Amino acid sequence: MSTQSEQNVIENPSAELEPVRLTLKWFNGTKGFGFVVPDDGSYDAFLHVTTLQEAGAHHIGEGAVLMCTVTHGDKGANVDSVTEIIDQGAVNMMPPTNPEDGTVTMGGLVKWFKPEKGFGFIIPDDGMKDVFIHQSLLEKIEIDELRAGQRVKVTLKDVEKGREAVNIEVIDAPDTEEPNGNTLSSSQEQQPSDERLLKA
Repeated sequence: MSTQSEQNVIENPSAELEPVRLTLKWFNGTKGFGFVVPDDGSYDAFLHVTTLQEAGAHHIGEGAVLMCTVTHGDKGANVDSVTEIIDQGAVNMMPPTNPEDGTVTMGGLVKWFKPEKGFGFIIPDDGMKDVFIHQSLLEKIEIDELRAGQRVKVTLKDVEKGREAVNIEVIDAPDTEEPNGNTLSSSQEQQPSDERLLKA
């Protein structure tokens, strides 16, 4: 059953949303989404990594507590914005390094890729330096193109000038559809509706 505040939001979507305190249920950094719950556990709210990044955070861990505005629609609750990070939780900022070749694998977003220049960059989830990607890698793994805003899993290595991708897996494309049916730009990317409904 909807609370009075939830009902007001549904009836008047343009109304100012009141931030609520939410605790992390789970978050998959590689896939770029997770779920948070209110103190009474009455619903699960979908949280996308881009919403988290807009609040200045790239990671949250077990025990994380956030103040968020939440919209409620036919497909469930969705975190509209993170207004405050009360507790970031127990976060492992650095994914494990492969002892065999020294590479690291993590999630990221394509910043840009220009075929005419033959290279581009990925914004990694660890919040550190952008990852360089060369056209030759795309040809090697048979990826035709990369577009800004695509969600990827990138394996990278440290090189003299920074960090370079040695493997990439495209997880999600930009311009996907929001739970309310609106099409998003690449900077506002959301997961497809089937992944949106996943539960732990």
